[in-house]
Amino acid sequence: MKFIVSVVNKDDVLPLVEALVANGYGVTTFKTAGGFLRKE
Repeated sequence: MKFIVSVVNKDDVLPLVEALVANGYGVTTFKTAGGFLRKE
């Protein structure tokens, strides 16, 4: 079993989750606050 933590831009979350689930991976998402990926 592997555990991966990934920080993903909100625009990319849905396609990534769909691809992972389609390939048999379990996915857990949660929203965060802050400006780590903020676009300026």
